[in-house]
Formats: sequence, C-alpha cells, structure tokens
Amino acid sequence: MIQIKEESIYIKIFWEDDVVASFPKALWSNRFPKCTADTKQALVEKIEDLLAKKAYSYALKYLQRQLTYSAYLHKILIRKGFSSSLAQKTIEKLQKQSYLSDDSYIEAVIYRGIAQKQSPLYLLRKLLEKQVPQQAAKAAIERIYTPEEEERVIEKLRRRYASRNNQLFSAYLYRKGFSTQNRRFD
Repeated sequence: MIQIKEESIYIKIFWEDDVVASFPKALWSNRFPKCTADTKQALVEKIEDLLAKKAYSYALKYLQRQLTYSAYLHKILIRKGFSSSLAQKTIEKLQKQSYLSDDSYIEAVIYRGIAQKQSPLYLLRKLLEKQVPQQAAKAAIERIYTPEEEERVIEKLRRRYASRNNQLFSAYLYRKGFSTQNRRFD
C-alpha cells in the first residue's frame, strides 16, 4: 500500500510502514501519485526514474538560459534538492550528448575576456575562482590567448590611454595583470 505524507518542506512516500522516498516539495510532481507498483523495489525504481527525468529537464532548462560548467551545474542541481549521485548522473548524460562541456565554457570566458581587454592572468584567476580545473584553464589560455593576441590587446589599451606616459601606462598594465616579461604564469 502506497502512502504519501507531506511534512514541512519534504514529501515522504511510504510502502506500508517503510519510507521509500523523501524529497523536497519543490520536486513534487503530479505524476508521483499515479505511480503504482506491485513491489517496493518497483516503486523505488519508478520514483528514481521520475526524479532523473525531472533533474534532466531542469538541467536542460538551465543550460538554455546560460552556458555553464559541470561543477557549477552540480551545485545548482543539489541546491534544487536533487541528490548528489542523481546530479552526477544527469551531468554525465548531458556531457555524453554534448550539451555540457567544460572546455566550451572555458573558451567562452576567455574570448569574452579578450573582447573586454582582460589579461591572461586575470582570466586564469577568474576561472580558478569558479573552480575550473587549473590544468584545463592554463592549457586553454595558452592555446587561445597567444602572445600576439596579448600584444593586440595591449595595443588597443595603449590607444585608449595614449595621453599617459610610458611609465604610468606600464604600471597600469602591471596592475591589470599583463606580463611585463616573457613569463606568463608564475
């Protein structure tokens, strides 16, 4: 016998007297009461399947609004009330289907930073703050933000701040994170 009980912020589904599932009310769907099963295990599988579909649907809607990376989407799904394992399975499914890619997110951040005249060091710090893997961030910056690209950005900044003398301009570039030597990351 299936029983559904609403508590303060959780919904609990019982099979006889055992709790089969417990999840936040925000994940409640009108389809759950229609869930019937002959055994407790079949009920658990149906509920897990419905929650997986809901997590996948929510993740797709989130990805339609903005490009993101897997670690952040994992946090979003957990905040929504999905379990960590379900969030991880959803992310793996999205990565298999090429809907979610950390590399494309990193590239988008770098290209946006180049357009905004940001330094490679600033972009690296920004990516690391977002908990993007350091090796992936460094490799992408080295690949996309070439020394020629850096010179082009510096030239644009030089034209913008043409009235400043060279010493003030060099200090400005240093504060913005541009390399003053050939070393890029130390």
